[in-house]
Amino acid sequence: ASFPVQVRALGSADPTLTRKALVVGVDGTRGDAWVAADTPFTDSLASHAVVTSSASTQLAAGTVSGPGWTSILSGVDADKHRITGNGNYEDRDPTWPSLLRRASEAGLSTAAAIHWVPILTGILEEDCCTESITGGDADMAAAVEGWMLTSDHDLTFVHLDDVDGAGHGNGFSPEVPAYVDAIETADAHIGTMLDGILRRPTIADEHWMVVFTTDHGGEGTTHGPTSAACRTIPLIIASPSVQPGDPPPSASHLDVHPTVLDFLGIEPQESWNIDGNILGVPWEEDCGDGVDGDGDGLVDCEDGDCLGVGLCSCPDELLGAVAGLALAGGDTGGAGDDSFGTCGGDGAPDVALSWIAPAADTWTFDLTGSNRDFDTVLYARDGGCDGPELACNDDASGPQSAITLDLAEDQPITLVVDGLDGDSGDWRLNAEPRSSCPDVALGDSVGAAVSTGTNEGQGSSFFASCARSGRDVTLTWTAPSSGDVVFDTYGSGYDTVLHVLAGDCEGPEVACADDSGEGYQSEVTMGVLEGAVYTIVLSGFNGRPEAGNGGLPSGGTSDYVLNIAYEAI
Repeated sequence: ASFPVQVRALGSADPTLTRKALVVGVDGTRGDAWVAADTPFTDSLASHAVVTSSASTQLAAGTVSGPGWTSILSGVDADKHRITGNGNYEDRDPTWPSLLRRASEAGLSTAAAIHWVPILTGILEEDCCTESITGGDADMAAAVEGWMLTSDHDLTFVHLDDVDGAGHGNGFSPEVPAYVDAIETADAHIGTMLDGILRRPTIADEHWMVVFTTDHGGEGTTHGPTSAACRTIPLIIASPSVQPGDPPPSASHLDVHPTVLDFLGIEPQESWNIDGNILGVPWEEDCGDGVDGDGDGLVDCEDGDCLGVGLCSCPDELLGAVAGLALAGGDTGGAGDDSFGTCGGDGAPDVALSWIAPAADTWTFDLTGSNRDFDTVLYARDGGCDGPELACNDDASGPQSAITLDLAEDQPITLVVDGLDGDSGDWRLNAEPRSSCPDVALGDSVGAAVSTGTNEGQGSSFFASCARSGRDVTLTWTAPSSGDVVFDTYGSGYDTVLHVLAGDCEGPEVACADDSGEGYQSEVTMGVLEGAVYTIVLSGFNGRPEAGNGGLPSGGTSDYVLNIAYEAI
């Protein structure tokens, strides 16, 4: 394409015109990097569009492509569609079909041009499309341009992948020239497709919508956490019939599914139970006037449009039903001082997180991955931000905090990350169910290296009495005979803490050691009874700032070795 595309050239809002839609997904595009890049074609779409550089990704899984593209195509978060990574496509819940499948079932012609093949083979349905192809970015752009001139598809979905590749190879940042160059090249590919639309012989009888979206951003040379750099993305919904301007603060790529289908005349049904909202229509712009400004029956903070606005600023994030390591993170610096707990937090900035229990269980929430110089406070409220406090903790592991709650399935709570005495800093939140304990069942094994593995990807459920313990691995062991037993971590690759519970995971601590063996390894000697069960908790030490700068913990995470031996009589 050799000229800027104006939305007015894509038709008009005349209801007699045939509606067509093009959805372009550019994998791995950060919102701030898109702003920094020279993107004349996507920029020109903003002349009559809903446009933002700060939309959100899905929030119920890590910021990787599998859950991201599935959420875009299905309109629901990962806790519903069940794709939580790049690979578990057999778990895809067909209750929420793709927008291409819904359009096809409505009698429309659909097409998909895909660079990242798992979208076509694992996320989209086999019968999703009238026509589909795979290939590189330039090939896909040329193919779509050809479709526009020779075919009559009503809905076309395109996936471009080179921006993500540039991020992994060079860094996801507006300061990285190679990454910005890749965004500009993707913009040129979009221009090629738009040029095809404008040269359609039937364009005068058509009314088009063009959508630009992505699955995630990135930081460093990777992505996956729910940090702002990974979660904040650009989104454009362009059409002559769209009410232009900024979308609601709650806008996310889940909104693509219902917005496109509604535009094509397929009205989303309440029975679909999708999470996305229709953009480009009136929304609740004044969230404190007591008036239903957009006529949807919801007033002010009751309306999801108002999430994150003024008096509706709590919660700051919707986490959904997620669990695991680093399910959320950020920096409390610059946040408001909106609340405090019974154990602290008054006078410090805080971040409120809405969370739903994925299952009935005893859940431990911890901040052991946070900056070790940040004296955290963590508390939970039942239901929303104004609910009664369920628990509050300061200093479960040095300056880091943790709480444990018995929760019912689907029970909503609000978790608040706060600071002691006005403190603020970088934080990471983990959530782990007690039912995951033990991680390893050893039986009655005895000897060297009876268990090896890593505490990467682990949260902290148990905190030692003798040291600041962090990420832990739990192992149950049954004593084959009575006597004195030595448990040690010699051979492990990090500074360990070792403590032992009598019985199962609910038992009391009966022994604890840190740095009692060789170097930073741990050793416990204790008497055991034949047939008795013991739970061994092998943790990483969580109390030494790296390089004197209070950075995120690394010394407490690596491969572990557990040895068990009876003392010679």
